[in-house]
Amino acid sequence: MIDKKQEGEAGRLTITKFNGDKDFSEATIAINFSVLKSMDKPQDAEIMVPNFKKYDGLFGKNGEILRLAETFGHEAGHAVYALDHTADAVADEKSRAQFDQDVGNLPKKHRYPLPPDLQARATANGLFHDKTEVYAQTQEKIINGELRAYDKMRKK
Repeated sequence: MIDKKQEGEAGRLTITKFNGDKDFSEATIAINFSVLKSMDKPQDAEIMVPNFKKYDGLFGKNGEILRLAETFGHEAGHAVYALDHTADAVADEKSRAQFDQDVGNLPKKHRYPLPPDLQARATANGLFHDKTEVYAQTQEKIINGELRAYDKMRKK
């Protein structure tokens, strides 16, 4: 299930069960089917992965299911990275959850710009995210190529 803060996202990995401060035992991958269905062109990658546009070549007949596969592969890339860097993944997830809660506790009328302490925390929270995003997008680029090759072969 996609919550309000994930409405525009195609997918998200969330660690949901922690084993202390340095390990986790459960995570979920949420896929937003309506976002994937409504796409009509490739998307720019958030982090620079050379020569890569998300969902490139995955439109037309069966495009929606191919975009779903690419999205799942991307989110699974985050899961693999989290398994390889468990303490960092746990710290990042807890920090992000606390940050979201702190921003949510601010009065809506004066929420933005964020207060300096929250701006600093937002920057710090991005450090792990950048590493996991590069890894996930690198995996996604490979998956995209495989999906395009499969689709081309299937059409013959």
